[in-house]
Amino acid sequence: MLNQMPCRLFYEWMAYNNIEPFGEKRADYRAALIARTIAEVNRNPKKKTTPYKLDDFLLKFGGTQQPVIKVQTIEEQKAQLLAIHAAFSGNGRRKKK
Repeated sequence: MLNQMPCRLFYEWMAYNNIEPFGEKRADYRAALIARTIAEVNRNPKKKTTPYKLDDFLLKFGGTQQPVIKVQTIEEQKAQLLAIHAAFSGNGRRKKK
């Protein structure tokens, strides 16, 4: 489509996007607005006295923020393995033929 679009029309769409954004960035703002509204109506003003900001709910890409990686303890790993073993072993529910 871009190779068939005149250059002037492409620049018009770019200018329009600067005035009235569309696409994924606009969808992120719309989702953040909905999430902020839901959080705001459920906010306990005694615990959180300041209202939420839209920026609190916007997705952040790039930058220097590192993901939080939770390290499991040995006990947590054992519990998960036991749960997987119990789920797949059947715990004697199958009758042997």
